[in-house]
Amino acid sequence: LEITSVNGTMSLEKQSGQLLTGAQLNLSGRLLNIAGVVTSTRATPSTTDNEVILSAVDSIVLSGTLSLQGSMLVTSQADISLSNIRLIIDNPGQHLIIQALGNVRIGDTMPTAGDNTPHAAILQADAYVEFDVGGKLHLGYDAQVYSSAENSQIRVNAGSLVVVGTMYAGASFDEINVFEWTGRNAAVII
Repeated sequence: LEITSVNGTMSLEKQSGQLLTGAQLNLSGRLLNIAGVVTSTRATPSTTDNEVILSAVDSIVLSGTLSLQGSMLVTSQADISLSNIRLIIDNPGQHLIIQALGNVRIGDTMPTAGDNTPHAAILQADAYVEFDVGGKLHLGYDAQVYSSAENSQIRVNAGSLVVVGTMYAGASFDEINVFEWTGRNAAVII
């Protein structure tokens, strides 16, 4: 399934937008605004491919509900913003890669008194989560990043880094206890 907006914004609305596929999913455009539901049941045996690819010439705003079985690549020639999102890819060997030439903001990076808008972001992949950011990677106070398997990694390559949230290599998100240790010999590589 391939959806492209050549000159404008490719939007998936929060209330009415839903994509469900068992095939390769490629979403691209000048700007991407994904606030709806994306479900992908595709997971190949390969640990080097990406079953879901989001790419933008300009920015990507990702705040929807994503249920993915396979790996995902999010790439922008400008900025990427992830907030009010839970993205957990827990199939063995699968990964999450976020690439931006500009900045990447995850969660609430500019808290404002009295603002009750949900911004929390939970990102998790089994094998690794990788950030390749030309500008600043900023994890807000409500951002959590996990790599869950044994020997898993969180890899960070950025022009600058601000971490107010958390990064846990070898752990998984847990609704009750916030996180649980699930993999030995895991590492955060900055």
